[in-house]
Amino acid sequence: MTKKLLLIGLLCILAGCTQSKQASVSPESPAASISSQPTESQSVEAQPTESQPADNQAGEEPNPHIVPVHYDSVEITKAKLSPVQTKDVNKVLRTENVQDGTINLYTKKSDEHNIFASIKTSSTELEIDGLIGYDDPSAINVSQIDFNGIPLIKVEGFEGASAPITQYLSIEKDKPNSFWQTESHVVEQDVDGDGKKEFISTAGGTIPETTIYKFTSASQAQAANLNKLMNGSVVFMKNNQFDVYYGLDKKAEHYDLTPEGMKFMGYIK
Repeated sequence: MTKKLLLIGLLCILAGCTQSKQASVSPESPAASISSQPTESQSVEAQPTESQPADNQAGEEPNPHIVPVHYDSVEITKAKLSPVQTKDVNKVLRTENVQDGTINLYTKKSDEHNIFASIKTSSTELEIDGLIGYDDPSAINVSQIDFNGIPLIKVEGFEGASAPITQYLSIEKDKPNSFWQTESHVVEQDVDGDGKKEFISTAGGTIPETTIYKFTSASQAQAANLNKLMNGSVVFMKNNQFDVYYGLDKKAEHYDLTPEGMKFMGYIK
């Protein structure tokens, strides 16, 4: 009898342990059904304190910044030079002495309205392909410049009211050569402070488009279109500053071109 009671007690104890283990892994158990939740401090994002003002508040000017300038390789356009047909010349309008030769401006018998230009040395006279202006020869500018040690002849003309054309020529061993031809206004200046002059080219039209050219050889150059870079209309100022206009949605800005890039200098008032 005693042995039977002990056996029954042992079976009851074993049955109780089994139920306890099943309860601990039961899916109905609250501990098993509740996933770990973040604490209140973990679920709330950090907010700026009163001593940390938000950026770009109204009326606050941005800190000076620099926009890097990327230059792409481009081929240089040169003008075609061909012998002048003296029988076709109607009237010589102007003659300008340059280096070891002259620049002649003239009209043709077949076209008395447009003005053409030639470069003449002691051994030859070559016509610059295409017209250099029309009606008013005094509006055509002829000058001599030094471009990083290269003596050049610069002829600035126009093909229309908003269609400038600039010819750069050289004379080597009495032979005229075209250095560069571009349908734009051009200024030669060291605008980025690297000790070498660049060509600052501004194309004609109602919206100014400015490109910087760094010549690497007689036929190759590196070019950076500032309008595309700045996503605006860029105007070069004579004080080495560039004005950038974005339209009505954004203030116009002043930038300086430095070796590091376009440096913000302030807003245009």
